[in-house]
Amino acid sequence: MSKHYNKELFEKLFTQEPPKELSGLILAKIMIEQKKRAQLSFAGQSILAGSSCVALYEAGIALWHNITQTGFYEYVSFAFSDPTLLVQYWKEFTLSLVESLPLIALIAFLSAVGMLMWSTARAIKDARIALVTHA
Repeated sequence: MSKHYNKELFEKLFTQEPPKELSGLILAKIMIEQKKRAQLSFAGQSILAGSSCVALYEAGIALWHNITQTGFYEYVSFAFSDPTLLVQYWKEFTLSLVESLPLIALIAFLSAVGMLMWSTARAIKDARIALVTHA
């Protein structure tokens, strides 16, 4: 190939202007794809939020059951009933309180709360994109 041929090719490539409506069409296509992605994400986050509500209910019941069964509730009520004994025996009381704390149920409950908050926030963010129609 000659150098003259390459020069003519590049001159033709750079002298042509793209259609004026091309940028508008590209932006419209991007907005359509973002809306589709947001709709799919909104559906998934809504399902996750609903599942988190069920998990929160179940974890709350399990936590309350474990609190009443392990004696944690009695220790806490004792702390408010007789503060003078609590001041005298605070080390023993604290150890008993920590020992009777249902950690697994508490972790499950807090995880369900966190998942509900996260999925609800994401669902709201995606709903703003997915449910708003752009002209």
